[in-house]
Amino acid sequence: MERNTACSCESEGWCSRHNVEKNKSCFRLCQFSETHFEQWERGTGPGQLTSEQRAELHSRGNKLKFNPSLKVAVAIIAHNYGAFLEECIESVLNQTVPATEIIVVDDASTDNTAEIAASFAAEGVKYLRVDFRNVHKTRQAGFEATSSPIVCFLDADDILSPDYLEQGLAEFTNDRIAVVYSDCQLFGERTEYRTYPAVYDAGKLELDNYIHAGSLVRRDAIVLSRVFEKMFDPVYTQGDWFLWRHTLRDGWLAAKQKAVYHYRQHTANFTHLMLEKRSKYYQYAALDQEQVTLCIPLSGRKTLWPALAAFLERQSWPHDQTRLLLIDTSQSAEFSSLVKNWAAQSDYLAVNYIQTAVGPPRLADDNRREEEIQQSVRQAMARIYNRLAREVTTEYVWILEDDILPPDNVCQQLLLGFDGKTASVAAPYRSRYHGGYCAWQEGYHSFQEPGEGLQTIAGNGFGCTIIRGSLLRQSVFTSQADPRDFDLAFYQRLKQTGLEARIDWHCECEHRETNAETNQGKWDTLITGEQRPFGDEVTYHRAAQFLADCEQIEDWGCGFGWFSKIFSGHSDADVQNLDGTKTEYADRVVDLCSYRSQSEGILLRHVLEHNHHWRQVLENALSSFQRKLVIVIYTPFAEETHNRGDHQFEDGTTVPVISFRLEDLQNCFAKYPEISVSEEHLETMTEYRDERIFYLEKINSAVPAAN
Repeated sequence: MERNTACSCESEGWCSRHNVEKNKSCFRLCQFSETHFEQWERGTGPGQLTSEQRAELHSRGNKLKFNPSLKVAVAIIAHNYGAFLEECIESVLNQTVPATEIIVVDDASTDNTAEIAASFAAEGVKYLRVDFRNVHKTRQAGFEATSSPIVCFLDADDILSPDYLEQGLAEFTNDRIAVVYSDCQLFGERTEYRTYPAVYDAGKLELDNYIHAGSLVRRDAIVLSRVFEKMFDPVYTQGDWFLWRHTLRDGWLAAKQKAVYHYRQHTANFTHLMLEKRSKYYQYAALDQEQVTLCIPLSGRKTLWPALAAFLERQSWPHDQTRLLLIDTSQSAEFSSLVKNWAAQSDYLAVNYIQTAVGPPRLADDNRREEEIQQSVRQAMARIYNRLAREVTTEYVWILEDDILPPDNVCQQLLLGFDGKTASVAAPYRSRYHGGYCAWQEGYHSFQEPGEGLQTIAGNGFGCTIIRGSLLRQSVFTSQADPRDFDLAFYQRLKQTGLEARIDWHCECEHRETNAETNQGKWDTLITGEQRPFGDEVTYHRAAQFLADCEQIEDWGCGFGWFSKIFSGHSDADVQNLDGTKTEYADRVVDLCSYRSQSEGILLRHVLEHNHHWRQVLENALSSFQRKLVIVIYTPFAEETHNRGDHQFEDGTTVPVISFRLEDLQNCFAKYPEISVSEEHLETMTEYRDERIFYLEKINSAVPAAN
């Protein structure tokens, strides 16, 4: 091929005519491209510097040094950016330190992107066509199509400063540097110079992004992070932020370079379109992909464990995205064995079990109104949370104390409350020692009544809270702080960061005690006396799990309506509260001895043992339920069915407390051969510490039975 320019160069290398180093691609351009030859003639061609740039390079001398083995690949990500692609490619060819590999990855473009890319084939620019319509997958394709140890993902509508690669490579000063970012010059429809932090701060990066898509990244860091194996919705999620967060979390560092990245602003820009559609930080940050550390300090209160274990089994955040951290301070071999046996059989993939003594045994049940006990508790809590803060590595840390039972979907609900200004989101629960909530406004004034929705607060107890791990890892807990309580002190220090604490009033929790007394917000019990025999909710949840596939359910003898509230966390089925007397909780008043049900499922919890006509109620339920029936008995079984005595309510009414002969119930079941029966025994926080659940199901039901 004959030359069609006045270039006199014979080979690649130094060009004395144009005073520039020309690689193979530039040498060919100078020979055959009149346009590029004219640019070199004017002093504006690839590799040439302005007089100001040349003076700066001269003053820099040999200060810029980098490992020559650090070759860099530039993967240009394109989707219908043909109008900008030529300028983008030329900015790469015009680098003071050339890229070893240049590839245009075209994601389903319908414009002239392919033709523009082909026009640069002689300069060594490769072209790859994909059909993902997904920027994350397109970057992955460019990554896999190159092999250089450093990669730059350059959007096809942006351009690089001439010394961008040179300055960037110089910042890879040690093997821990994984990403090199820069300031941005916005151009196009809007101009603005954006300055980013001079020193990399991992915590700030977790709040919001300041590392642009065209930063340089070490290949090995991406490979080890497996970030391209993670997928998200590119319409709502900022893909470059996702890429940098997940790459840098393994302990890598980022550094800032001096050159500037030129970021084009136009209405077709993907980030512009994405921000128009963005609805929630939860989606923007792809929080549904997060690994969450669930930290539970275990005090050794054995009666609390069954309900807590049941909650852990059914809570809805994906168990393979949950790292379980159990800090056992019980100093009890029996309790420790109970927990370890459960953990060994659980479906959590990552369980870290830690035994440690933080204070006297059974400290959690001591009288905290005594000053000496208060100080011991403060010291114990400081030890627990200092250990916790050193153990966690995830950005989102869910703290759950062993006497708190939240809604099953609480993890996702709390994560939905985060944004770039939020440090923590808590679920509310009432205090044991005053009528209000363990959450406060400025001046440490506790909330006495629940609020609505998501609310910014001054602070909260740690009972059920998700906190940013980057903040926890920077925290030190002490028993001598001002204020002295660890949670008060944590939120007092939080004010210095400018971040907020929030509470989601939709997520009210049950605050339980070992004497079976509970604090469940406005759901106050009406039982009088020291014992509260109906205080445990474990059997409600067991029943809800069994009945979850029924579309219509009736709670016979509904009491205070707890089941309908609890069941809403398991299913959106219709639950009707039925009772024999009119109460504020009953949807309908019926005679349970004669009422004929048409519902798929029925719950009889603590009903038969409080009804002199228990046999008629049971026979009626057995003959009228359509698919499933759950019966819960809390009184101990005896040799003969008999009334143990009466229980009195505040309004003066009384109910019997009946113990059954097991055979009497089984004889009733046996009358219905089409019904299958299974039993379960549970240790619970009721008066007799034991409940028996009967699960009944019609085996010839026209509706398929659940597993």
